[in-house]
Amino acid sequence: MTVFPERQKTVARNLAAAMLFEGDAAEKPIRVLSGGERHRVLLAKLLAQPANLLLLDEPTNHLDMDATDALLAALDQFEGGIVLVTHNEMFLRVLATRFVIFDGGRVRVFHGTYDDFLEKIGWEEEEEKENFSESIPKKNIRQKRASIVQEKSRVLKPLERQLAELEKTIEQAEEEKNHITTLLMEASVRSDGEVIREQSIALKLQEKRLQELYEAYYALASDVEEKQSFYDAQLKECEE
Repeated sequence: MTVFPERQKTVARNLAAAMLFEGDAAEKPIRVLSGGERHRVLLAKLLAQPANLLLLDEPTNHLDMDATDALLAALDQFEGGIVLVTHNEMFLRVLATRFVIFDGGRVRVFHGTYDDFLEKIGWEEEEEKENFSESIPKKNIRQKRASIVQEKSRVLKPLERQLAELEKTIEQAEEEKNHITTLLMEASVRSDGEVIREQSIALKLQEKRLQELYEAYYALASDVEEKQSFYDAQLKECEE
């Protein structure tokens, strides 16, 4: 919350959940968190702060697989520039479009995707020939995970934004309903028949609108949960 000038608690909680602090875990004091959890808090604060450039040095250190996927999805939606130092090929495939490559005692700049680099230049051989065949399956798994995480981010992020907008609309509609209810009660105390009639009609209309909003919210939330489970299952298959 300290990095939000307007103290938007809903946004802060959503970001905390993205960093795997869901429910009551978002209320934990920093002093009781592990080193890895504190690292995730710092990453969440970094993502929350208005910025057009991120400088990240091995950001996946101390993160488990789920936290790494969550960070990658968040960075994939970042609209500014990212300067990233990493050995994580999944991050390179999803995020990078230009490379400063340190390999074989040389420094080179390459414009293009990571797969373009591997195809046109590639790394100098550092492994013995008998280990080469063992590296291929692992490489394919990393490629598959990167593809799944990228698609998951592309599909879910717009839906999550819609969900947040619906939640805000519902909050405003609830406040308006409360206001109408207050006016109705005040009119009842005054025995003002005309105002009672007007506010009773307004209250029914507002309740109908709220019902429609809640139905839309739960339908969308169910869709998000279903897609989340689908991609999580695919990622789990990559681990097996």
